[in-house]
Order: sequence, then C-alpha cells, then structure tokens
Amino acid sequence: CDNAKGLRAFFDAICFGPKHLMIFGGVCPSVTSIIAESLEGWNLVQLSFAATTPVLADKKKYPNFFRTVPSDNAVNPAVVKFLNHFNWTRVGTLTQDVQRFSEVRNDLTNELEKADIQIADTQSFSNDPCVNVKNLKDNDVRIIIGQFDENLASKVFCCAYNLNMFGSKYQWIIPGWYQENWWDKANTTNCTARKLLTAMEGYISVDFEPLSTRQIKGISGRTPQEYEREYNRQRMKKGVESSKFHGFAYDGIWVIARTLTRVMEVLRQRERHSIYRNFTADDREVGRLVLDVMNETNFLGVTGQVMFRNGERMGTIKFTQFQVQLSCGRKLMAGVDRCIPLSFPLAGLGRELSMVLEPCRVGFPPLELSMVLMHLLRDIRYNAIADVLELINNTIRFQGIDPPKDRTFVRLQRRQISVPLYSILSVITILGMIMASAFLFFNIQNRNHRLIKMSSPYMNNLIILGGMLSYASIFLFGLDGSFVSDKEFETLCTVRTWILTVGYTTAFGAMFAKTWRVHAIFKNVKMKKKIIKDQKLLIIVGGMLLIDLCILICWQIVDPLKRTVEEYSLEVVAMGMREGGSGVERWQATCCS
Repeated sequence: CDNAKGLRAFFDAICFGPKHLMIFGGVCPSVTSIIAESLEGWNLVQLSFAATTPVLADKKKYPNFFRTVPSDNAVNPAVVKFLNHFNWTRVGTLTQDVQRFSEVRNDLTNELEKADIQIADTQSFSNDPCVNVKNLKDNDVRIIIGQFDENLASKVFCCAYNLNMFGSKYQWIIPGWYQENWWDKANTTNCTARKLLTAMEGYISVDFEPLSTRQIKGISGRTPQEYEREYNRQRMKKGVESSKFHGFAYDGIWVIARTLTRVMEVLRQRERHSIYRNFTADDREVGRLVLDVMNETNFLGVTGQVMFRNGERMGTIKFTQFQVQLSCGRKLMAGVDRCIPLSFPLAGLGRELSMVLEPCRVGFPPLELSMVLMHLLRDIRYNAIADVLELINNTIRFQGIDPPKDRTFVRLQRRQISVPLYSILSVITILGMIMASAFLFFNIQNRNHRLIKMSSPYMNNLIILGGMLSYASIFLFGLDGSFVSDKEFETLCTVRTWILTVGYTTAFGAMFAKTWRVHAIFKNVKMKKKIIKDQKLLIIVGGMLLIDLCILICWQIVDPLKRTVEEYSLEVVAMGMREGGSGVERWQATCCS
C-alpha cells in the first residue's frame, strides 16, 4: 500500500510493457484512487475486485473505474429496506471517528432521510464509546446502527452491558466483515466473556455476500458451490489462506474476458464494413469502446448477477444474526461412561435451558454440555438489482415475542378531576348555597329587628351574596376540560376568574367596611356620638369593586386568559416483553395569559 511504489509499478508497466487495454486489480484505497484518477488520460479502464472504499464511487473523478465487489456504501440501501421491513422509523448511529466509517455514515444518513426514517441521535467516538452509548440511551434510541471495527466493538458491547442496553428492548446492527470469534481476539475491556456475549446476543450484522447461495450454473459452467470446492482444493494444495474476495476476482476475470471478446467483435465488424482497406482504431476510440462494453456487462457469476451501475457492482447483501447455539464438546475424563444432566442459564434470554445428554459409548470420552456462539446465516438477502429484500424463511429470532420497538411509546393521559370527588364537592357547595340562601332570607325577613338592624343588614346581605358567588365559582373551576370543549374551556377561564374576584371582593369588602365602622366609633376618645351610615359603607365596597373591575377590564384587553396545556414528566411503565416498555405523559388544560 505504498503510493510511491504503486505509481512506479504503474508507470513502468505503461512505458516499458506491452500495450494495455485494461488494468485488473487495486486493493489499497490510497494507491487505487491515485491510479484510477489518471486512467482517463491513458484511455484505460480499471477493474478492481477488492477496493470497497466509497470514495471511488465518484464518477466525475473516477470515470474509468469499475469494481466487481460492492462498495461499503452498498449496504446502506439494504439496511433501509431491513428497517422498513420491521417498521423501524427511528434509529440512532454510533460511528468510530475514522474516515472510512464516516463516509458510510454520511451516505446512510442520506438514505435514511430519503426513506423518512428519523435519526434520533448521531454519536461519534475515537477511543472510549461509553459516554456516546449513554447519550443514545438518554435519547431513548432503541435501534442502533454501528460503524466501528472489531477492536472497538468489544468496548461498545461492554458499555452496552453496563448500561443494560441489550435484550428484548434493543437491536444492534453492525458491520459483518469481522473475523470469526472476534470477541475473543479483540476483547481488551474489563468485561468478562459472559457479559460480552450476553450483550451481543441477537445483534445483526450486514455485509456483501462473497459467494452466491443459489445452486445455479453461471457463465463458467459451475455452480458457486462447485467453484468453492475447487478453490479450496487448489488453495490447500498450495498452502495459502483463503480470501473473502476470491469470488469477486474470479468473476472479474470473466468480466475482462467477455469485455475484450466483445470489443474485438465490434472492431472486426467495423473493419468489415469500413470503406478503408487498412482500418485502424486509435487508443481513445478503443478505450471508449471498452468503457461502453463494461457498462453493458450482465451475466451470472459465482458471486451472483454481475452488473454495473455507474461503475458500481450491484451485488447481494446478506444479513447475519448472532445467536446462541448449544453443542456437545469433548472432554477427556477416564473411567466415566455416561453423561450427566446439566442446566445453565442461556445468556441474554433470562431463562434456563436443561438438557440430558445421551449415554456415551463405553470407552469413549463423555460429552460435556458447552455453549457455542457463532454467526448463523439467516435467509435474508438484499438484491440490489431488483431493490428488494428477499426473505426465504422467517428465521430471525428476537429475544422478545415481537421485534424491539424503535422508541418508548408515549401515551398521553389527561389529568382530570375525579368525577366522584367533583360530585361530592358540588353537593357540599349546593348545601352551602342553600344555607347561604336561608341566611339571606332570614336577614331580609328580620331586617327591622333591633339586633339585626344594629348589625347592618345590607352589609350582611353583601357578605352572603359574595359568598354565594364564590360558591358558584367552585362549579366552574371543577370543569377541567374533560367535560367541555376547548373553546368553552377558554371562555370559562375568564368567567370563573371574574365571578371569584367579584364574589370575594364583595364579601371581604362588606366585612371590612363593618370592621372599619366599629374601629372608627371606638377610636373616638372623646366619646362623642358618631354615626356612620350604611351608605358610606356601600361606597367603600363599591370603591373596592371599582378597583377590581378596572384591573379585570385592563387584563382582559391587554392579555386575556387563554387555554394552555401543561405537561408533566414522562412516567415509564413496564408493559411486558411484547411492548418493550412504554411511557405515560400526563397533561392538563390550564388557563394562562
């Protein structure tokens, strides 16, 4: 992946080697991007089988670049289809702060916005992801799309375990190109293997499909399974390791062969119909012809249907779920010829699974129950050519009864006055008004009685009437919006304020006026006879009411009372595994200006 060495090798091949029509290869993004950018000037077409960086998808910058392997961005439309299938419309992203992952995240953001899927939170981290994972939890993110390498994946799931972000309420979607048993090799956290595996249970990984699973013979005359057997046989004979890109390299050779064959056929046909005896085609014409033929590529290879769209391979994306599997492992124990019953808690599922192993053969080491965790290929694939999600059978296993919910479902609940309580208070209020009416009748009936007359019956009547108005406001304040419409409630806001204010001022003003008269009489130290008539007391009460009316009228004109909604804090209520938890947010209609 040395840029200098790569460029030198390229220029040496161009200057000193035979004439080239195409370049096959390009693995390292830095070297590949530099060479691919200069291809147009050399009238060359490059075909890569391993360069997955999204940068090379820019056709304005790399017009002559093709690849048989899907780019890293190719998984994003598949992820969107997968989210739509399970009706997940609210997600969060957790991205390692590296250019490769940031580019994929940016493209995913665009795809999610096109599909009207809400991105509730976007978090990026460099080394310690725990703060970012907690932010996702605080924002109630349930469906988390991660973009990070396997070295940091163990830290992410360790944080998820400590924050209880696993189980039936959460779904993690991460890259699928990690090495086998990566959690053992990359675990640098303080979490035990059991904690990690518990948090990882049920996560879904997404990656391109290295070989087609369909048993159909392609252009090579072999099925993908037959090709894989031959590849492994040749590989083991030569003692080399396997590569996940071998199928794309194999199909790439077929692309080149078909392209050059088609180019030669076109050139022969042009020569046959040319009016010139010595027909020749310059490098620019041949390069353009190769480019046109490459864009028309369409055949069935070992990696699926080989087809390009703007130079990008339209491949198949697979979804893989991490599940717990049980198997019997060998353990050397001499002298024991029978297996014993064992039971243990199944990680992440919250229940015990018991199993009795079959008797072992005499002389054969007994079997011990062990837990094997592995990636299981689910029959869910995304066909990029048809833009459809193919579900062969429903084998995705969620830890709850249903797939996780993408949010805490908030149920709005009106806070309202209890009807029995309102009824009891209304009855008491009516009794109070009846009692006040009786006092009023008694006071009017006996107003000429000496004792009643001395107590200022007119003031007594005002006190009683003010009390009855205050009583009446209780009925209006009890109508909290559940009994009347919003418009009627807004009218009540003004009416009940006026009634209570006038009633209180009338009752208090009359009582204050009577008290003031007693004070004025007994304050007279000379003991002179002083008469303060009721008309003067009525003026005092009227003055108080006039002040109230001025304030109420100005209030009504400048900033009248309106109906507003007051919301209270969310109350989380456990609704069982089916709902994955829900919340109740209580509210009530109030009057505010």
